Amino acid sequence: MKKLLLIYLLNYAIGQIDYELNKLVIFEDKYLIKFSEQLVDGDVYTTYTGHKVLNGKIVNGLKSGRWLEWYETGTKKIEYNLKRGFLEGPVRMWNNNGKLIVDGSYIKGNGTTLMQNLSESTLPTNGRNGRWEFYYDDGQLKKNEVWEDGILVAETAFYKNSEKIKYEANYGDRNPDPSKEVILDYIGSIDIPISSYTGLKTFYYNSGKLFSVQQWDWVQNRPYGKSSFYHESGEIWMEIQYNHKGKKHGYLSHYLLGKLYKKYFYNKDNIVSIQTYDLNGEVEYSQDCVFKFCKELSKTKNNIILCFY
Repeated sequence: MKKLLLIYLLNYAIGQIDYELNKLVIFEDKYLIKFSEQLVDGDVYTTYTGHKVLNGKIVNGLKSGRWLEWYETGTKKIEYNLKRGFLEGPVRMWNNNGKLIVDGSYIKGNGTTLMQNLSESTLPTNGRNGRWEFYYDDGQLKKNEVWEDGILVAETAFYKNSEKIKYEANYGDRNPDPSKEVILDYIGSIDIPISSYTGLKTFYYNSGKLFSVQQWDWVQNRPYGKSSFYHESGEIWMEIQYNHKGKKHGYLSHYLLGKLYKKYFYNKDNIVSIQTYDLNGEVEYSQDCVFKFCKELSKTKNNIILCFY
């Protein structure tokens, strides 16, 4: 890795026009020399400990070709390719110890504003294509994703120090009927998806047992629709419904030994009704707060409910 850095240092001895990255600005998606209207056209470098290290080339204000970024230790941080300012082709990122942590590729991704101090979480999702792999710092596979033209199709994550799956998901509704409706179990509640990029996301305990199955919106990174949760023994213990804004909207059901014992009805995160059930599944207690705000004071034998006007 250090040999590669030395090669790039030597390249500057014979370079023509070069620019320091931190002295450039972006205006209307093109690089300009700071305090001027002149487009950048030439090699771009960053200075570490007094030495120039090549980043890449800018042609007529746009990043072009192979680009590199470095840690201050001289270890390569990220390598990617650009075509007319757009990310195109493979991208790789390493940690400070030289371990690969991201391996993926782009088709016309957003690259113009891709700057220094990048991290795994700040890499653009726009234009991601094919298989992406993410690794823990020790080199173990952390997560893999499958993308199609910037749309996440599937993902699988793994527990650290284990090959067991943490969660997996398939997002099949790429282009649904815009009039498609999701019916929630709340009177008069019909919710139209704000995003087409939803699907079932399944979570697991570290033991490999099922933890939850949730309808998930990967763009907003939150549940949407019905979510079910299970004890490690396999018994269901809770079901929740969410609207497109991630608010509880519909019912929230609690189960005891696999049997329904309490049910809350929500309207945009506000409880409007609560019911408790006996061992035979019959309603034992019901509190309706249509024009009030209901709040459960505490878990007591009498299921005390406060309602505020």
